[in-house]
Amino acid sequence: MENDRDKLVVILTGYKDRMGEFFTSNPGMSSRIAHHLDFAAYELDELTAIGRLMLDQSRYYLSEDAEEAFRQCLTSQMDRPRFANARSVRNELERARLRYAHRLASDLHRNWIRDDLMRLEPADILDGHADLLLERNEIMKAPARRDGCSAAPAGQPAAEMGAAQAAG
Repeated sequence: MENDRDKLVVILTGYKDRMGEFFTSNPGMSSRIAHHLDFAAYELDELTAIGRLMLDQSRYYLSEDAEEAFRQCLTSQMDRPRFANARSVRNELERARLRYAHRLASDLHRNWIRDDLMRLEPADILDGHADLLLERNEIMKAPARRDGCSAAPAGQPAAEMGAAQAAG
């Protein structure tokens, strides 16, 4: 790096605490990387706006009560070490859309109107027993998290969690 610094750009990204550990574990590295930029974490209103934008792009929206539930869900997650700002927003909305799809599919005899098909409700956000699989006409339930948000255990996608529940 030193010999070709005029020809080389190195960009390292990561969360501030983890990058601090990285630079501490590699004492010479900090002096070789001249510029360190810290970006502030998003605020709740910004994360909510990001979520709204993501839903708008796919023509979905949150009901007023669902938006409040979504804000509560984000608030409970924001201080956790694995919270990943917009990525966590996207992941939570993807799980909500899965729960939403299963909620609609479980009520086949209802006459759905267009608005029903585009609107996420609080149960889609804060469903501690989210419907993840329909198997043998029986709805499988996901384990509840303490914050009320339903998710796969760390490192296990929701689809794998559902398959593991079906097998177990």
